[in-house]
Amino acid sequence: MAHGTLAIFSPTNLIGDLTGWTFQNGGGKNASKERASELGDDGDELMSALHNGKETATLEFVGALTTGNYSFPAVGAHANGWHIDEIQVKWDRGKIRPKMTVTVHRHTEGAMHTTCRTYVSSLSGKIAAQVFGCPSDFDDAFVLTQGAVVGMRSATLTVRCSHVDEPNGTGGNLMGDNYDGVETLVVELTGAATADDYETSWDEPDSGDTPSNTGATTHSLNFEHHIAHTVQGS
Repeated sequence: MAHGTLAIFSPTNLIGDLTGWTFQNGGGKNASKERASELGDDGDELMSALHNGKETATLEFVGALTTGNYSFPAVGAHANGWHIDEIQVKWDRGKIRPKMTVTVHRHTEGAMHTTCRTYVSSLSGKIAAQVFGCPSDFDDAFVLTQGAVVGMRSATLTVRCSHVDEPNGTGGNLMGDNYDGVETLVVELTGAATADDYETSWDEPDSGDTPSNTGATTHSLNFEHHIAHTVQGS
């Protein structure tokens, strides 16, 4: 009989090393299956079957650079048999380095797709490393203008794409691919910003101020940019 194990201090880097980043936490695998069923003539379940097995996982990395620019892995790429679904990078004025969360999946029944369209953030290689805190220059996505009195609090870059899987005829996976890559940047500022305080070429769906009776007014800005695939899938 196989039993479980006791573990401590045991995160697992499922996808391998990423240039400019140090693995920090995560790697637990979450298994899931879909459940099909049929009802009998009395309305109760007659038969059932579990199918389309899949595993998902989340990995956390911390920035390793003090000079140079950060690069980000391509969404849709495969690493050690895992498909990269999404990356999210967070900078904070109170943190030493940025943190990057990578979400992945793989199929455990049928075929695991190995070649998909990939999407690289347009900001990859363009955001300078800092010794501490949150930068104010995100290339054409967002940059504080000279003379702006508002200050950076945090910034969150998210890169994702839509993913479609096609099942085979026996309850497993046949193939999969990606479409419509999109990157978003959420910026939080100290102070009530105006359009003269920053520049952007991305779409700006919404923004707003949040006043406080116990602290400074903050301003949140949301930017969105769609990107084309860089590698053609199968």
